[in-house]
Amino acid sequence: MTAYFKHTSSMKACTLAGKDSVVVSSVRYLKFDKNDIPADIRISSSNDYQFTLDHNSNASFVLIGSTSIKKSGSSTSETIFQFYDETNSTYIGKRGSLASNSGSSSTDQQDKNPCYRTAAVAVILASDFSGADITVSLREISSTGTIDYAFEPTGFENHSGFPCLQIYQSK
Repeated sequence: MTAYFKHTSSMKACTLAGKDSVVVSSVRYLKFDKNDIPADIRISSSNDYQFTLDHNSNASFVLIGSTSIKKSGSSTSETIFQFYDETNSTYIGKRGSLASNSGSSSTDQQDKNPCYRTAAVAVILASDFSGADITVSLREISSTGTIDYAFEPTGFENHSGFPCLQIYQSK
C-alpha cells in the first residue's frame, strides 16, 4: 500500500499502512510498512515495528498510531497500546485503546466503535534527542478477551479500527 505523503513549508507528514502485529520476547509490537517512509522523513527502520528518529534532522516529531482488532471469542475484547522509547526504556505519550463488541456482525462492531477508540500519541521534541537517535515502537500494554490482531485488508472486514502510523516532522 502506498503511504499518504504531504509536505508544507515547515511540516512533513506521512501515513504508514498497518501490518499484522508481531510478538518478540513476549512483547506484542504493532507493525507498519517501513517501505512506505518517504526519503525526506528522517525516520528509518530495520524491521516494521521499531522506528529510529534521526537526531541530526534537528526536527520535532508527532507520532499517532492505531491498530485493528477482531473479536474471536464471545465476549467483548479490548487492547491498550502506547509508544515506547526503546532508547531510554520508557513509555512516552498518551495511550490508545480499541474495543471490539461482543456481537459478531459488522453492525455490532460499529456500535462499539469509534465511541471507545483512541489513538496513541507521542510528541518528541528536537530538544529531547540529547545528541543521539531515539528508537520508538508502538506496543500493546494490555488486552482483555480473545483478540485476533491479524489484518490483511480486503475491503469487507469485520475488524474494529484501521491500523496506521501517522508521522509529522517539523522543519
